[in-house]
Parts: sequence; C-alpha cells; structure tokens
Amino acid sequence: GHPAQTMLTYTAGDTVVAVSHQRGGSTEVGARTSFGAITVAAGYTTDANVWTVSGHYNGGAWGVGAIVAANNVATNWALSGNVEVMGGNLYAYGGRRFNDDAFGMSYGYGLGGSATATVGAERVGATTTASIGVAFTF
Repeated sequence: GHPAQTMLTYTAGDTVVAVSHQRGGSTEVGARTSFGAITVAAGYTTDANVWTVSGHYNGGAWGVGAIVAANNVATNWALSGNVEVMGGNLYAYGGRRFNDDAFGMSYGYGLGGSATATVGAERVGATTTASIGVAFTF
C-alpha cells in the first residue's frame, strides 16, 4: 500500500496556504498570494530541506518572473519572461541549475479548442534538448 498522506489547505481571498505530510516521508509547506498583477509564492519541503521563493508580474500581453530554490547542496535560480507574439506566447528563461548555466525558449500557439502546438529548446550545462508537440487541456 501507499503511505498515508494528509493535506490541509486554507484560502483567504487571493492567498492560499497548504501543508501536507506523508507518514514516514516528507512534510511540505507552501503559500501563494497576489497583489493585483504581482504574484509571490514560497515553499519548503523536509525532503532534502529545499526552500523555494518566486515572484511573477503579469503585464497582460507580457510578464516577467524570478524563482530561487535552494538547499545545502545547491542554489538554483531563474529569471523568465513571456510575451504574446504572432498570436502565440513566447517564453524564455535563463539561470543556474546545480552549478550549470541553464537557458531555454519555447513558443506555444493555440490551435483552437483545447489544443496548443509547442516548440522549444533548452540548454543546461553542455546538454541541449529540443521538443515539438501538441498539448491538450481538459
């Protein structure tokens, strides 16, 4: 069987706080709130003692964000941005992941209904990957 897991969530307006615990496993705490176009979030998990802090500004047809996740082994971070281009959404980020430079870019274009065509590329350290596909939301 699976270990028992308990989760409590509290919502007040634009603020959500959640705490979960898995018997014999990790405990996680997270919070997110919005101030108009700005959203900030923070979280912590006892699994590898990882904490995360993020922020995002939604400018309508564009947005910018930042995230930092760290424990006693590494500090990972990224700065990101997105903008509407030619009817789709262009997203790019740059940062560090486990002491490697990391950056990537993707473009998504709505095909109508719940389908979105996507293409992207990412480079982390010396490894470059690319993807192309269609995503469906329900």
